[in-house]
Amino acid sequence: MDHRGSVLTRWFRRIVAAVGRVGGVASVNLPPPPGEFDITPRTPEANAQADKNVAGDFWVEADCCSLCGVPWHYAPDLFDYDDAGCWVKRQPVTADERERMLTVLQVQELGCIRYRGRDPRILSAISEE
Repeated sequence: MDHRGSVLTRWFRRIVAAVGRVGGVASVNLPPPPGEFDITPRTPEANAQADKNVAGDFWVEADCCSLCGVPWHYAPDLFDYDDAGCWVKRQPVTADERERMLTVLQVQELGCIRYRGRDPRILSAISEE
């Protein structure tokens, strides 16, 4: 797939996710179809934005944030942002922080905030979307 096609695919998925949210149906983070990979090189700005995420299980995908306001509305102590997007500035530690982070994951518009951990309780909560 050429560069333009992968960009169009990514934007199409974002639009479908946003329309699903507006229509009252929760958006789902679907993996790419088998054999399709987005190999678009990141810009230096996107790399810098992705590097702002603190190490841990929760992170914000580069070039995805639309500055919707959901993260800092529900968990302002866990996220930070600038005019280029948001990032996880602190991983949740307490039960209250984990609950608020899960709320952000469930309410977010485009699925930019991701979880890469293996905690069965969190995975179960995310799969219930």
